[in-house]
Amino acid sequence: QGQVVVPALQGALQQLGAPGGDWRQADGVLYAAKALVQHVPPAPAEPAASVVLACTRLDPACAPQLLATALLCVSGHAPWLSAHPEHLGSALSFASAGLASGDARAAAAACVCIKNVCDSCSEHLAAEPWSSQLLSLAVASRDMRIESADRSELLQGAGYVYSLLPLADVVRCLDALASPLLARLSQVCGASATTAPSSTEVCALLDELASLSRYCQPSVPEFENSHPIAHLLSAAWPVLTLVYDKLGKDSRAMEKLCRVLKFSVRTATTHAVTFLPGMLTTLSSWFLDHPHSCFLYAVHVCATQLAGTSHDLDDALFGVYSSMASRVFLLLTPKMGQDLVQALGAFPDVLEDFFELSLVTFMRFRDRLLAGTTWPPLVQLCSGCVLLEHREAWRACTHLAEGIFGSCARRVDVDPHTLSVLDATVAQHGPVIMRGVTCAIAGVLPPARVPQCTALLRAMMEGVPESAGSWLEHALGALPVAAHEDAKILLTACTRSPVSWPEVRRAVDDFSDVCRRKRIIA
Repeated sequence: QGQVVVPALQGALQQLGAPGGDWRQADGVLYAAKALVQHVPPAPAEPAASVVLACTRLDPACAPQLLATALLCVSGHAPWLSAHPEHLGSALSFASAGLASGDARAAAAACVCIKNVCDSCSEHLAAEPWSSQLLSLAVASRDMRIESADRSELLQGAGYVYSLLPLADVVRCLDALASPLLARLSQVCGASATTAPSSTEVCALLDELASLSRYCQPSVPEFENSHPIAHLLSAAWPVLTLVYDKLGKDSRAMEKLCRVLKFSVRTATTHAVTFLPGMLTTLSSWFLDHPHSCFLYAVHVCATQLAGTSHDLDDALFGVYSSMASRVFLLLTPKMGQDLVQALGAFPDVLEDFFELSLVTFMRFRDRLLAGTTWPPLVQLCSGCVLLEHREAWRACTHLAEGIFGSCARRVDVDPHTLSVLDATVAQHGPVIMRGVTCAIAGVLPPARVPQCTALLRAMMEGVPESAGSWLEHALGALPVAAHEDAKILLTACTRSPVSWPEVRRAVDDFSDVCRRKRIIA
């Protein structure tokens, strides 16, 4: 259908922007062409060429709505431009005119257009003169009236292109793009600033830095001494500490700051290892003063990506985890007039990220964790959150519990002391966690959480089958009498040998449905 309709639009496309024409009619024609582009195959090229040429010949002074639609139309033809690079020059010039138009809608469309063209045509744009023109355009955009979110899309497109450049050129381009951002952050957050920085402006600048570190992903061999993003992070870190000094209490600003760290670590990987121990120690001290959950998540990313790559980094990761855990336990201690449930529910984001970090720490540093003082309160906290109302914090809690019980089944080449502590922990907290799981299935928590409860039940039954069967029997027996007859079916499915887990899942679902219909738990 697209092959029939687009050629039919060609006559109308030739009249785009004609003097005295109705821009609304022209806008409708372009909108139709944009909507149909996904249905038109790359060949024949004539319909697509007609659309692109008609758009790029528009007068940038036309109606802003028409200009924005034309830019999005060119954006939709980005894959076609990759096969016909002779039209790249006119497309980029048209997008540049949209950026400089002064209209917010047209500028936003121009940023989307540049991002998609860069994504589809990165190999062409990585060559000269395109890469230099793109750099000049991105730098010049700072003086244009463009929303920060739109400029981040522009930088995202630039990142796609610069990922393909030689490393020295990547460093040069990143410096050119990041230097104005860091200079402005230093200006508004430095000691010489006479007024409090605008949180909105700081967050916008951090978002743009995050776009660079996220989407510029050059291929760097491990034997290279440095990585362009590691170089960027090293240059940005002193400025980021200034941001913390001014806005450490602002959770949104700290979230944006940690996004820069997160994407930098993920992109630079092992090339950031030598820099990370000091950064992690600083993050820990920040968390002690202002316990934002994003600090936990930043450490979680570092542990997930790089634990095991260096002894110094491993020592730093475990030390920072222990310090942060102590702060979390203090934060969650019930205050005067609070019960435990209220205390836990007051910081769901902190709980979520702490449990996720704890699971990674347990998997990577199990012997250290079980030998230390952090382990008993951690498991106590986990067992107390099995019925937590907050969905994401509860999910992270049950994943940690899964990891603990799952490790009980893997006992080969494990330190004897670690095994004894693990067995004692499971024996102490297993019955409590099983009671929570059965109550959740019976109706304390929403039906959507039953599959995750089933996954935790499976981890317990496979990790410590004999004990878990006894715990389950007692937990089901503690439910109201109206549930006992149906509970026998579930208990039989879980304890028969061999266990059929599809059958267990069906039994859990049926038991949950019956309990909810009977309102076993009011």
